[in-house]
Amino acid sequence: RLALARSFGADITLDIAQYTPEERIRAVREATAGRGADITIEATGVASAVAEGFQFTRNAGTFVVVGQYTDAGPITVNPHLEINQPHLQIRGCWGSDLGHLYRGLRIMARYANHYPWQDMITSQHALTDTASALSAAERQQSIKALILPNGTL
Repeated sequence: RLALARSFGADITLDIAQYTPEERIRAVREATAGRGADITIEATGVASAVAEGFQFTRNAGTFVVVGQYTDAGPITVNPHLEINQPHLQIRGCWGSDLGHLYRGLRIMARYANHYPWQDMITSQHALTDTASALSAAERQQSIKALILPNGTL
């Protein structure tokens, strides 16, 4: 997943298993001359990543939380010090509608030759194998699992 993020142009990717929270925060601050990230996107589904995201984001930056689709548990946040004082903009997302799909497809079409979209598909499954495709996605063993109604493309 980190290599794919880099191939799409991510400036910094950090393997959560390789660094302590303090090391991750320090790495982001060092890479941004002490400012923090303009935009931080939390897409892990790990509650502690939300708490860290506040520390990654620069003053008046934007923090986008899209990875919390299940109840991963609570976090401790000091609203005064971590939201109001740094003037953070926080965006959350729960689900989507057809308008999101349409806009996403337009973005993919516009940048078809700029990004390796096909690399996001890490497995293909026949319709009869849908349960194992969903299970692999749940275990984070695939990035995008393609389910083929006829079994092949």
